[in-house]
Amino acid sequence: MSIKRIVVGADGGDDGARALRWAADLAAPIGAEIVVVHAITPQVSGAWTTPMGGIAEPMVTDEEWRAWRDSEERRIERQASALLRAMPVPFRVIFAEGHPATVIAFSARAENADLIVVGRRGRNGLAELVLGSVSHELTHHARRPVVIVPPLGDPHILHLDPQTRDGRRHHRAAAQVGRGTPTPSSTGRAS
Repeated sequence: MSIKRIVVGADGGDDGARALRWAADLAAPIGAEIVVVHAITPQVSGAWTTPMGGIAEPMVTDEEWRAWRDSEERRIERQASALLRAMPVPFRVIFAEGHPATVIAFSARAENADLIVVGRRGRNGLAELVLGSVSHELTHHARRPVVIVPPLGDPHILHLDPQTRDGRRHHRAAAQVGRGTPTPSSTGRAS
């Protein structure tokens, strides 16, 4: 499988920026295009939807909401441009109203993306259960492969130094997987 187009979920924060950098590092050497997708929670009937899915009383007018949305779009475009202009990566930015996981999955399908890349906030199990997780939802509902870029310093992520013997072995295995070459661990044999 060759990767020609990568959809990256961008939230404007550090997690989205980390996912965007990761995708750019992947896209640059293979000439893939990046489509940055930012979901904007819609204002419904003059009220805001909350992260829990409820409706809150309107706190701003429709004009104030549109001004905020326009400002948010400009901020996301500036962030994507700042991160991607330095790399030889073609990119576009898409904005859509809706739930982030739904918007990202729909955009990936509409753009015929080969891969979805999103960041992860690193919430614990209870916070994820209560607040939800875009990355978790995408792994269940997206019809494309999903890469979840972990937060920095995540104690559950093993970072291997390529200068060590184990690090070199794992980095070679990852490179083979990236090229579609079977590795001992992917063929069922112990490594």
